[in-house]
Amino acid sequence: NHRTQVIGIMNTSLTDDDTVAFKEINRLADSLITLGNLPNSSLLSVEHRKPFGKVLDGVYSISLDEETGFVFSEESKVVKGSVDVKPIESTPQVLTTFKLTLDDKEKESRRQVVLPYLKTAGSGKIIYEPDANDDWDDEDPDDDLEI
Repeated sequence: NHRTQVIGIMNTSLTDDDTVAFKEINRLADSLITLGNLPNSSLLSVEHRKPFGKVLDGVYSISLDEETGFVFSEESKVVKGSVDVKPIESTPQVLTTFKLTLDDKEKESRRQVVLPYLKTAGSGKIIYEPDANDDWDDEDPDDDLEI
């Protein structure tokens, strides 16, 4: 039972991260690691999507000790909104090549359309008028039953 994993590195300073291709790659990934800069250290944003939809994420501050060469990491106190990490949009408007919304003029035009309709009958009564060829028997065929 082999499992294949693909690791890709994308430098967002060389590409536009608002493109549909970039968003699709992010949507397909199980794990996203985004690096950012802070004055004294680097910022590491990690998002991991588990198979059944659970998302684990965290923002970490990492720094390098120049004497020992070790990397120290601690959970960052930085508020997610202040980090330059853009959320991935997966709305249908972003993923399609055509417009899904209506502007005001189109909404007004839609309201002006007269839809066809069917007239319904006044009631659901069935009126049966027997004609001369009907074989009508006034006797009850179940008279001989003992109920």
